[in-house]
Amino acid sequence: MLLFIDAISTKWALILFDDNKIINESLLDIKWKEYNNLLEKTDEFLKSNSLNFGEITWIAVINWPWGFTWTRVITLMINTLIFVYGIPVDAIDYFRFLELSEIPYPIIIKANRSEYLIKTSSKVLPVIKVIDEMDEWEYFWIWDKTDFENKNIYIKSNWGYSNFIRNYVFEWKNDRIEPIYIKKPNIT
Repeated sequence: MLLFIDAISTKWALILFDDNKIINESLLDIKWKEYNNLLEKTDEFLKSNSLNFGEITWIAVINWPWGFTWTRVITLMINTLIFVYGIPVDAIDYFRFLELSEIPYPIIIKANRSEYLIKTSSKVLPVIKVIDEMDEWEYFWIWDKTDFENKNIYIKSNWGYSNFIRNYVFEWKNDRIEPIYIKKPNIT
């Protein structure tokens, strides 16, 4: 059984799948309680499916971009599972996740308090723009829409995981995952 963890969306998802088909999924509303709840909720989810961590054959996780602290927390959790259970893991970024979900471009995500990463096609790297420099357009976005209330920008944010699971191919195993940051924070 394979486990996919989406801890980047507004409601986090734990998805069990096999043969590129979803077996079961759980959406979690644990914002601001992630550090205390994700491992426990994942364990509860597995037990509700008569599984434990040792029976998971592969984990896929979205590893970028997140906030600084949360990036370190998910990285530590996944690396601990790799170490304890020897579970192969694959880390993908938000843009690759949405591409495999068959989401149309352009795609945006918040880079920090005032800037956004925008990717306009699979052939280009994301660029950073402040909100005032963003073109009036229709973007795909999964977080808070309030930043765009006074702009002529339309935001789409609904998708299903079935396309991603159907299109996802496990090609390699990481010995561990590394946190990936948009910009490392200036901590004083």
